[in-house]
Amino acid sequence: MKTCNILLLRRSLLLACAALAVAVAAGCSAGKDVSPSRSGRQIVAERTPEELALQNMLVDAKTQQANGATAEAEKTLRALLAKNATNDAACYEMARLMAGAQRMDSAVLYVERAKALNPQNVWYRLLAATLYQAMGQADKQAREWEAVVELRPDEEEYYYELSNAYAKAGKETKAVEALNRLERMIGVSEPLSLQKQRLWLNAGREKEAIAELEALAKARPKEKKYNSMLAETYMKVGNLKKAKYYYDQVLANDPDDEFVHISLAQYYKVAGDDEQAYRELKKGFANPALDCKTKMRLLMTFYTKEEFFVTHAQYVYDLLGPAMNQCEDSVEFTLYYGELLMNQRRYAAAAEKLKETIARDSSKYEIWESLLVCLANSDTVGNETALYARRAQALFPMHNLPYYLTALDAYRKKDYEEAVKQLSQSEKAGFTNGYLESQTYGLLAESYHKLGQNDKVFAYFDKMLDLNPNDTLTLNNYAYYLAVSGTRLEQALQMIEQALKWKPGDISFLDTYAWVLFKMGRYKEAREQMEKCLKLEKNPSETLREHWKAILEKSHD
Repeated sequence: MKTCNILLLRRSLLLACAALAVAVAAGCSAGKDVSPSRSGRQIVAERTPEELALQNMLVDAKTQQANGATAEAEKTLRALLAKNATNDAACYEMARLMAGAQRMDSAVLYVERAKALNPQNVWYRLLAATLYQAMGQADKQAREWEAVVELRPDEEEYYYELSNAYAKAGKETKAVEALNRLERMIGVSEPLSLQKQRLWLNAGREKEAIAELEALAKARPKEKKYNSMLAETYMKVGNLKKAKYYYDQVLANDPDDEFVHISLAQYYKVAGDDEQAYRELKKGFANPALDCKTKMRLLMTFYTKEEFFVTHAQYVYDLLGPAMNQCEDSVEFTLYYGELLMNQRRYAAAAEKLKETIARDSSKYEIWESLLVCLANSDTVGNETALYARRAQALFPMHNLPYYLTALDAYRKKDYEEAVKQLSQSEKAGFTNGYLESQTYGLLAESYHKLGQNDKVFAYFDKMLDLNPNDTLTLNNYAYYLAVSGTRLEQALQMIEQALKWKPGDISFLDTYAWVLFKMGRYKEAREQMEKCLKLEKNPSETLREHWKAILEKSHD
């Protein structure tokens, strides 16, 4: 506590500055006889030469210590104690000397002798308490502070020290009682009540801890922070009724408090009333004192990831959208907002917000990637997607998605050589955790097919199957292209049969199966598979019709 820190500083200064005065006073009291005269004045008896010599030795020892001559000071003090072992001031000075040299056991021995000779000297007690604290002997430290408080009952700081000593000794009840003694002197105060609350909590006595806060709130009814603390404490212990009572007190004292509505939102969420929780958040967010970044951080901690993006996504959208629009710089939160919109399939809206962000700060690839995903899902023509993908390539040449989307745009425009060029760049960049690896190989295979380079087509299909041997689409396409080329037909048959095990009613797969059989000269079987296909497909494509015509001609021969 601040008070205790002030006390430690004050005590160390006093112990250092007043030590000489203590020693001289003790030496003088040992060498004089004070008695009242008839006139009422005190008459001081003359001191003997021996007594004056001891006093001078004590002063010499202090002077030597002050000048850094500790060895000479120790020698002088030992000579003094050899002549008078009951000189309590000399024992005290020797204890201080030993403590400075980190000879703690000797320091304790001498200060205990000083206390025994003069138990009413508060400075001896203070030094003993300091030594026991340094040695981690909390029980003995507390004992000394009890003696100090008894000697100086009006010093407020000493009660805090006594309480701290008991707390270190694991005696929280005694620590609280020390503060109660001070409270009876000065009345209820925030430092006292909060310190007692912490002590009770450390002792696992929540009821007493709450009682301290309630006493503070009762003494200061207009201080809303105590009601807030009580509400939060009752929330932690699961007493929702009491928590609501104190939240209402805060609201009554300060209707414009923006955070009380946030706290009430948490209360209603715990109580299971999500709709009311949303209403309270909305009230809090309407307060202009709550800045937009605080609002967004609150939302990200208030809702779980599942709630944020799925179950309560509409609440989040209604609150986060206006907050984002109020922010001059919302780059930090754009990804959250963009993902929220993307999860709701609002790709065009997400893309617009992401484009605004990139216009302010184009240095974060994560924002570019989210924008490209949104554009890929909302840009029906693909021109804007390709434009932003090329810009992203220039800024982030080691990421795959911009190359892949540029290649996809080129493939759609039948520029297969450009598609291969872009995909080769993606392959060269490498695939982090396999991201876009299979898709890149697949599009390369299709592009090389269009360019008539079957050896490369089959090489990339093999890479795809190495990644996923049960990829039915790859098995189908690979088998079909082998059939078209008239090569490795047995392998093609095995692949399409494997694919049909997973998707037995797929029209495209049945067509491939029929065409492989046709190429193998198994016309009857090919016709059976094509008939199955045409029963499922009421509006056959031109390719299906061509295959059916060719199979019919051969099966009739």
